[in-house]
Amino acid sequence: MTGARSGASSGRVDRLLRALDREPVDATPIWFMRQAGRSLPAYRRIRERASLADIVGDAALCAEVSIQPVDLLGVDAAIVFADITTPLAGIGVEVELIEGVGPVIERPISDVADLDLLRAFDAEEAVPALLEAISILRRESPVPVIGFAGAPFTVARANTGPCTVRSTCACITVKVEPSNGGDPVIIS
Repeated sequence: MTGARSGASSGRVDRLLRALDREPVDATPIWFMRQAGRSLPAYRRIRERASLADIVGDAALCAEVSIQPVDLLGVDAAIVFADITTPLAGIGVEVELIEGVGPVIERPISDVADLDLLRAFDAEEAVPALLEAISILRRESPVPVIGFAGAPFTVARANTGPCTVRSTCACITVKVEPSNGGDPVIIS
């Protein structure tokens, strides 16, 4: 991606933003969950040489993958390509993205004492490539950019093993721990 993007009609450029403002639009804005991915030949070519972690860790590559569906499918928003577990390393949780499995947490949170091992999140330190990819997309995308994040229980579930994020384990127990002043703690 180089220079400012062009080629989209002005209607497409602001269609999503106008719809969000409840203004009339020429067509219903569309974008797809996981729109960047296996269905796109350009993405598959990148995956022949780069892992998911490589893509998320390289700002230019992340931006390229994020913009592919805009160019190829004509969607009305670019979705930042990332995994919901990407920021976890920034709080001290080691995550490995394993091909065919998904994110695997090396040492899941299993009790209140594990929470004390977590550190404050600093985005500039933890995910600089992702922040730079967002900056590239904001400059070069002809359509709005959508970021996403895992909801607290989704990310907590990923952190409380022994299951992987994609496993069938879905049970999360929230209990009150007297040892931490009565605050709720999520334990699987």
